[in-house]
Amino acid sequence: MRSQDEEPVGSRRVRGGVRRSSSVAGLPGETAAFADSSTEGGQPLVSVVIPAFNNAPTIGETLQTVREQTYRPLEIIVVDDGSTDTTAEIVSAHMLRDPRIRLIRQGNSGVAAARNRGVAESAGDFIAFLDADDLWRPAKIARQMEALGRCGEDTAVVYAWSCLIDEDDRILASGGHQVLEGDVFAAMCRRDFIGHGSAALVRKSAFLAVGGCDSSLCAGGVRAGDDTRLHLALAERYRFALAPEELVGYRLRRGSGADHHLEVAALHRMAVAPFRARHPQYAPLMDLQLKELLLWLCGRALRSGNYRSAAALVSEIASLDPLFAVYAVIFAPIRPLVMRARRFRSGAAKRWSDGASDDASGAA
Repeated sequence: MRSQDEEPVGSRRVRGGVRRSSSVAGLPGETAAFADSSTEGGQPLVSVVIPAFNNAPTIGETLQTVREQTYRPLEIIVVDDGSTDTTAEIVSAHMLRDPRIRLIRQGNSGVAAARNRGVAESAGDFIAFLDADDLWRPAKIARQMEALGRCGEDTAVVYAWSCLIDEDDRILASGGHQVLEGDVFAAMCRRDFIGHGSAALVRKSAFLAVGGCDSSLCAGGVRAGDDTRLHLALAERYRFALAPEELVGYRLRRGSGADHHLEVAALHRMAVAPFRARHPQYAPLMDLQLKELLLWLCGRALRSGNYRSAAALVSEIASLDPLFAVYAVIFAPIRPLVMRARRFRSGAAKRWSDGASDDASGAA
């Protein structure tokens, strides 16, 4: 019997009443709710899964961008992963205004375990993950479902482009506009072009088939690398499609997991190790991805004044590629200036709200 603080809050009986066990490793063990996931209008139900841990400053804005989606057949599952702030209270207030929202509370287990728990509790055939500090444009899910409708059953992932935002919703830079579709495994070995956990919409059957999120990726109390491992696992077996618009605001925060620079680098190695062993022909691409990750972490370390970590990261780069280490020493300190110049030339909106599209009119 579960303790009271592990019970889903605001849970509802799933239409059809069918239940079956999830096969995702690391889930708490209870059965998950599944049913005929089509809605009255014939559109498939999409389950939005939001893991949250002490996200009181941002969870309200994040939930609002989900509630404003023009694609209406959603269930919105927030998994409160042991928060000690007012995250749950803010979610509960949104639940009073939107019956699609459910709150599940559990002890702190990490983002990967929280995502797995949300999927286990979901009723939709499609899963859209969203971190509790990131933002979506109103048409995000609609565009992805449209793209998926043009594809065959072997397409399991539709991703969208992102932009980088800061703690005040200022747009820092575009996340890139690569067009990569179909068999993207080699491209994913070269770079995780999705980049984070808030941009993809995934068939639940595919998510379960690859084992879900890997909650074992942990070093020094830091959890990271599960996005990369999941994206590689999906790309290894399925085709990808793209909704070619910047529909996600990915928030960069001081004190986030990415600021544990050496631990993140170690966890990345752990995440890609199984794929490197199975696909040695792509090892040079994975090495290049690692070098670029180390360069990015070096830049974050410099900006936060952590010069010891920056030096250690440059040393790691030098062990892989001495010439790239020279490039890192030159480029890492000036990268923020390059990003600002790129944003200025692109004419990008200065704040997330400035780029809001007119399709929000379809949301309640």
